[in-house]
Amino acid sequence: MTSQVRMAAVAYLNMLPFFAKNSAIELFSSPQILNTIATQFDAYCSSLIAGLNAEKKPLTSSFGVFSSGPVMSVFVEPVLHNDNHLKFWQQLSEFWSLRQPDPVHALRQADAHGTILLRTAGDSAQSVWMFQILCALAGFKVEISNDDVAQNNAKPLPEACLWIGDAAIARRISEPSALRLDLGDIWNSHTGHRAWFAGWFAGSSQTQVSHLALEETLTQMLQHSVESWKCASDFARWCASFAFLESQKSPLASASAQDDCHNDLREILTDYFNCLEHRISAEEGEQLLSFYSALKAEFVLWMQNEKAEGPTIELPLPCGSTPCSESHLLST
Repeated sequence: MTSQVRMAAVAYLNMLPFFAKNSAIELFSSPQILNTIATQFDAYCSSLIAGLNAEKKPLTSSFGVFSSGPVMSVFVEPVLHNDNHLKFWQQLSEFWSLRQPDPVHALRQADAHGTILLRTAGDSAQSVWMFQILCALAGFKVEISNDDVAQNNAKPLPEACLWIGDAAIARRISEPSALRLDLGDIWNSHTGHRAWFAGWFAGSSQTQVSHLALEETLTQMLQHSVESWKCASDFARWCASFAFLESQKSPLASASAQDDCHNDLREILTDYFNCLEHRISAEEGEQLLSFYSALKAEFVLWMQNEKAEGPTIELPLPCGSTPCSESHLLST
C-alpha cells in the first residue's frame, strides 16, 4: 500500500525531516505551485491556513511543522523611519509579550483603530495570516504589499518587512544586529499556543486507498522519517541540510563557501532544527486544530465587520500595552 501513496511537499528546509529519508515525496518550489496541483496526489504538506481555507481537515493532527518558541526563519523586521515608528513597535512588542488568556474571545471584541503595512514577497500565506491575527488582537488591520523591499521615504503607516525561509536565514547572517520579531515566538507568547505552520492534507478525492488507510499509511511513513531525523546527530543533520541546499542551488550553499559564513550557517541551522517540531501528541494536535479553526472563523468575521479609517501612528494601543525599552524587540 505504501508504494501506492503519492505524496508531495514544498522544497523548504523545514520539511527536510519528512523527506530526508523518503525520496518518494515529490518536491515543489513553492506552496502556490503545490496547492494548484495538490489533487494529483494522495497526500501533500502545505500551510495549515491554506488547507483550512479550502475547508479541509489535516489527515493527521500529530505530524506537521510546529514551533513552541522562536522559529528563526519566519520573522518581521520593523521599518523605523522615525522615532514615532520606533515607539509604536516598542509598544506593540510589549503588548505581544503579554499572554492573552482567550485569543478567540479577544478577537471577537477587538476594535480596528489603525493599519500596519507589511511588505512581503508573497510566498507565505501562513506567516501573513499569523501576523494579521496578532495585529488584529492589538486592534490593527494589515495592508499587504507584495514587495519585500522597504522604501526609503517615510510612510504614514507603521511598516514592517516579512522574511521567511532561506532569505530569512541569509538575512540573519548578513544583518545580525537588525531588530526582529520572531513570529513563532510572539505567537506562542501572546496566544499561549504552538505555531502550526504546515499540515498534511488529502489531495485527490479519487484516491486509490480509503481515507482511513491513507491516514494509517501516511502516519507510519512520517513516523519513520521523523524518528530517523530526531535520532540523527547535529552533524548528520547539518550534512543533510547542506546537501539539500546545494541540490536546490540555494544562495546559502554558495555563500557558505566562505569560512566565517559557513560556520555561521552551520550554527544557525543546528539551532533552527532544535526549535522546530514535526510531531506532537494526537490530543494536543486536536486541541490546536480546534483553536486554529475557531480563530480562522472569527478573523473572517472581524475583517468583515471592522473598517479602519485613515491610519496614523499616534493611535492608542489596547489597554495593558505600555512603552518599553528597545531590548523588548527581539534581536536574534
